[in-house]
Amino acid sequence: MNTKRILYTFSLPKPEMVDETTTSLDDKGNEVKTTVKVKKDVEHKFHIVKPIREQYEEVELFYGAKMAEGTRRGLLLRAVLEKQYSNDGGMFSEKEKKYRAELVTKLISFREDYEKLGVEPDNKEKKDVILKEMVEIQEELRNFEMFQQRLFDNTAESWAESKALMWWMFTLSHIEKNGDIEPMFQGQTYEEKLKSLDKYEDGDWDFYKKVIERFQFLVTFWTRHKEAKPEDFDEVLKLISGEQKT
Repeated sequence: MNTKRILYTFSLPKPEMVDETTTSLDDKGNEVKTTVKVKKDVEHKFHIVKPIREQYEEVELFYGAKMAEGTRRGLLLRAVLEKQYSNDGGMFSEKEKKYRAELVTKLISFREDYEKLGVEPDNKEKKDVILKEMVEIQEELRNFEMFQQRLFDNTAESWAESKALMWWMFTLSHIEKNGDIEPMFQGQTYEEKLKSLDKYEDGDWDFYKKVIERFQFLVTFWTRHKEAKPEDFDEVLKLISGEQKT
């Protein structure tokens, strides 16, 4: 594989039994080598590779096919679901709508107050109080957004998008073995690669679960930030694992 296609590389240690050789002298002063099996952490490298143009076209066709499959399974389109909620008066009650509007107004007001205080050291205590209020309001607004998102989780679009994200993970995830870089998930079709995932579950799952979780986070991040640089992926890893990239 052309290494120029590598978008990001990370590594994880895997406990393995390896040969360890020690050298000693026998009674006659001759050098004696002894090899025993010992358990050590062995670093394994994984790569996210840049897709080629044909793969962008392929995933669009895949997404469309999965959305059609979703509707055949009885999932509603987002527009249909939105219309249903609209006919019923919306997904929030009038009281909830009013409260949300008040939160937005308060947040705007707090932001203006925060900016007016500037960077003067004497205003730090006031700014800390306002910042605390802003964080609490943002958390409440996020709860509204999460509730709204959950209502649309079972639409045909959401179902197809989750499959498309899995398709990207299967396609972009690679593993390095003996200096060669090869696809982490073997197979030509989505179904074949899904079976490849099952093989990892049947093997050293504790280790590969961590690997796959990292790929899921990083590839999902890439689908939303396709111009991301290695340092951006580093920050994502810090957020999801609380550790430095190895």
